[in-house]
Amino acid sequence: MQELRIDPEFERIIPPLTADEFQLLKENILAEGKVRDALITWNGIILDGHNRYRIVCEYPEIPFATEERNFADREEAIWWMCKNQLGRRNLTEYQRRALIGRRYKAEKRTNGSKDSFRGNQYTGSLVLAKNLPVPENLSTAERIGKEYGISHASVKNAESLVDGLDAAEEELPGITKDILSGMIKPSQKDVIAVGKEKDAQRRHIRAENLRRAKNDKIPLPSEETVSEEHQNDEANEPEFAEESSIEDDTLPELTPAETRALYKSIEAISADMAKPKEALTLDDVLVSIDGAVNSFQNNCDFFFRKYPGLLREDGCREKTMRIINRLKKYIKKIEGEKYL
Repeated sequence: MQELRIDPEFERIIPPLTADEFQLLKENILAEGKVRDALITWNGIILDGHNRYRIVCEYPEIPFATEERNFADREEAIWWMCKNQLGRRNLTEYQRRALIGRRYKAEKRTNGSKDSFRGNQYTGSLVLAKNLPVPENLSTAERIGKEYGISHASVKNAESLVDGLDAAEEELPGITKDILSGMIKPSQKDVIAVGKEKDAQRRHIRAENLRRAKNDKIPLPSEETVSEEHQNDEANEPEFAEESSIEDDTLPELTPAETRALYKSIEAISADMAKPKEALTLDDVLVSIDGAVNSFQNNCDFFFRKYPGLLREDGCREKTMRIINRLKKYIKKIEGEKYL
């Protein structure tokens, strides 16, 4: 059997399966006698397929395929993993935030905090894959936020969540898996606080408290070295508020210089919006269609594994096949027609 490597940092990125989901995956692989989807690797390290690999290690007679990808470094591999998972998995909001935060961190570490990140043929964004210029007026956080429908502040808070998860993992190995699997459910604010804690003793207690109920938490010792500014920052840390709110209906008065700068920014944005957008090519459209088909297949595989009654129970199977047959009818339609 081909030996592959499991990198602990990479594995923590993948949203973990529950025990029931893992058992169902094992049963399906054993029933089919093979691993249907190829394991994705980089330099022999698994990027996608950790659970499938563990199953074939237990049953080495089961054949499996691998698909080696080419990335410049670990950060680019992490970027691909996050984007891949965000596009194909049924994620909890917690898992989604963690993946967005890790993608943001990977892009910043690769090329700084501005929009200079470029992928290769495997990094799925059309802009990145085609190496087209990214609008200069968008920061990395703004661009990622726009892609996933959240504010740039939420992207940065997602990064803080990842920092908290990583800090908690250093204190209590294995806790990231427990959090992302839903085995324990600390608030995101409490997780973020672990990453922001500067005192080692208090940081360990904060990590311990993530496993505890609200009324069972260990009291934090007083820490004189923690500055008042840091305490205020922690107390006011927003918990993924989508947009900041204004308490009253008045805005602060701007100086003449600030007013001129504001008008200049508005004019620049308006000019950029007025520029003609580059038309999509047929290859661009094919990439989008291919992504939609892959997403549909992956969603079906997930639901059929998690809810086998969809195909096994007579009433549900009939309804399921009726839905899928709509696609068959559509395929027959476009096979016999030409769109002018």
